Amino acid sequence: MALDVELKEKTATIAKYELEIKRRTDEIEKKTKEVDRYNRQYEKMMSAVEGPENLGPLEATIAHVNKELETKATEGKEMQRRWVGFQVELVALVGENNTLSEAVQVRFVSTSESHAEGWRVSSGKYVSIRGLDGGSPC
Repeated sequence: MALDVELKEKTATIAKYELEIKRRTDEIEKKTKEVDRYNRQYEKMMSAVEGPENLGPLEATIAHVNKELETKATEGKEMQRRWVGFQVELVALVGENNTLSEAVQVRFVSTSESHAEGWRVSSGKYVSIRGLDGGSPC
């Protein structure tokens, strides 16, 4: 009989432990569901928030530097485009200047040749050929 009493006590203790295990398992499941619900709420809130508001200070600094880098790259491309435009304009102006210089030089040479007829250089000065050979100077 002492063994039966001890067996009944052990069975009662086991039943008590099983009941406690079941109760705690149910409690864990309930808390797990609650954590899942909170995680879904958090994800929904975070997906609604855009930008650096959800970032820490280092991530915000990185985002700011990246934004500045993009801005400077855009400005650099614009400046490069303008520089190429200025270079094209410069080449056109140099070409026009060369054309005008050639035209002036051709005109100068033809004018010099027409004025030089009947003249020759004597002692570093233009002297009329007619004046040297007895004719009247121009």
